[in-house]
Order: sequence, then C-alpha cells, then structure tokens
Amino acid sequence: MSIRQTSIRTRLGLGFGLVLVLLIAVAATSVTRLAQSNRKVEALANVSMAKLVASSQAVETILRTARSTGDIFLLDDEQQIKKEISSVRLNQAQVKQMLDALEKTIAADQERGLFQTIAEARSNYIPKEDEFLKIASSGDYASAKDQLLQRARPAQVKYVEAIRAFALDQVARSAQDAQRTAEDYQLTRTLIVVLAAAAIVFGVLFCWWVTSSITGPIRNAVSLARRVADGDLTVHVQAGAGGRDETGQLLQALADMTQNLRNLVGEVAGGAHTVSDTSAQIAQGNLDLSQR
Repeated sequence: MSIRQTSIRTRLGLGFGLVLVLLIAVAATSVTRLAQSNRKVEALANVSMAKLVASSQAVETILRTARSTGDIFLLDDEQQIKKEISSVRLNQAQVKQMLDALEKTIAADQERGLFQTIAEARSNYIPKEDEFLKIASSGDYASAKDQLLQRARPAQVKYVEAIRAFALDQVARSAQDAQRTAEDYQLTRTLIVVLAAAAIVFGVLFCWWVTSSITGPIRNAVSLARRVADGDLTVHVQAGAGGRDETGQLLQALADMTQNLRNLVGEVAGGAHTVSDTSAQIAQGNLDLSQR
C-alpha cells in the first residue's frame, strides 16, 4: 500500500506506536537484565561469600586449636593448661557448628564432593584430637606430645587442607560469577544502546517521512489555490493525484472547485455573448424601424 493511501492520523498513530514499542523494549530489557544482575550479585554476596567466610573462619578456628595444643606443652600452671584444653574443646564445637551450617547451603555436586572430603578428614581428625586431650588431661605430656605430633597433627593438616580446598573453590566460583556478571553488563549495555539508537533513527526517519508526505502535497495545494485566486483558471489539478489522505482530498476538492469555476465563467461568458447578440439585434431592429 502506498503511503498516500493511508490517512495522516493513521500514519502518525503507526509511527508513534512503533517508537513507543521500541522505548518499551528498551525499558523492559533494562529492567529484566538489571534484575538478573541483581540476583547474581545477591547470590555472590549472600551465598558464595557466606560460604567463603564460613570456611575461612573454620580454618582460623582450627589454627587457634593448633596454637592452644602447642601452648599445653609450654605452660607450667595446671589451671592454664586446663583452660587451653577447654579452649580446644570449645573450638571443636564452633567448627562443627560452622560446618553444619555450611553443609545446608551446598547445592552443586562439586561442592558436595569437596565437603565430603572435609567430613572424612574431620572424622579422621577428631578422634585423634580427643585422644590427645584425654592424655593431656591425665598429665602424661610425653604420651600426649607423641599423640599430637604423630597422629593428631598430620590429620589436622589434612583437615585444614580440605577446608581450604573448599574455600579456594568458592573463590574460583565467585570469580566466575563476577566474570559472568560483567559479561551480562556488557551485553545489557549493548542491547540498550542498540535499541535506543534504533528508536532514535526510526524516530528521525519517521518524522522526515510524515513531514514530507504532508507538507509536499500541502505546498502543491497552496500553489494551485494561489493561481486560482489570481484568476488563472487554466491550472490543471489531477484528480486523485494526491492519494486518499486528507491532502489528497484537499487537492480533489481544489480540482472540483477549479472545474466549477471554469464552468461558471464559461456560462457567464456564454450569457454575455447572448446578451451582446440580442443587443445587436435590437439595435439593428431599431435602425430598420427608424428607416421605415
């Protein structure tokens, strides 16, 4: 369908409607992508970082336990030794609470496998540490030292390594999530820029299209109307050349008006010619009568 076969109102409505659709697409894309980024950032802050903090705190607590077990052999005061033993037991309970809470947040299979390694290392370490504490509480520090160095400490090292492996996995996952978030940001920015540019380009083209389709025929109609107003009835307006829109209807009305004026002027000229002939005949009759 030709552009001139639609009304100006339809063209304006269609153009502005498409521009609004593009703007809605820009807004919807922005909101959707921002919501996705927000969810990823929340997961990074509330899940991944929480797991990393929990595993790091567990390692720190175990290292405090290692320091306390070493202090048992350096202290001479029995009260202080008992205090360090109580501190080790308290650290055991704290680490267990941390790991139990951490286990509830695990979802991925790889995380579950790493946590299983932690659980196995803990099952191997805790009995050896309990045996060490039992011997140390009895005052047999020589046997306690052997238990610590030969059995408990190697198991403790593996325990810490298992938790650190889990923490390093969380660091890697956090880095991957951050990278994906950055990529999503780049994609979102590109989509918004492209859609906004499309809306601007389309808006400019639409303005030019509608303006030229309206002002051109109107200028033509004004020029023809001015010639008719100046008395030039020879102007020829092609009926239907303006299309079916409002400007086309205006040109059609102008063509009809010009044709009617020509007909009217023709009738007036014909009437004047008839009056002139009649007057000549009357004058000739008067002349003939006067001669008789």
